[in-house]
Amino acid sequence: MGLLLGLLAAVSLFVGINRLSPGAVLSDPQALQLLAVSRIPRTAAVLLTGASMAVAGVIMQLLVRNKFVEPGTTGTNEAAMLGLLAVTLLTP
Repeated sequence: MGLLLGLLAAVSLFVGINRLSPGAVLSDPQALQLLAVSRIPRTAAVLLTGASMAVAGVIMQLLVRNKFVEPGTTGTNEAAMLGLLAVTLLTP
């Protein structure tokens, strides 16, 4: 499973609106900049978000002692969306 996650994360680095190939990263400085500024942070954010949701799910299962509880059933996603909306509205 970890190998599949690593493979998909590597593929995610080369998917986007601008074409980017592994060969271009080695030879083109603009491709390397695109990778460093846009693609790596995006992929890291997605991986960290998934990992944090998994940890939140485990914590919720341990707190309520119910193996069927997940963050989506207890309102964690809605609270995160409310926080995102509040930050967007209050700090333009």
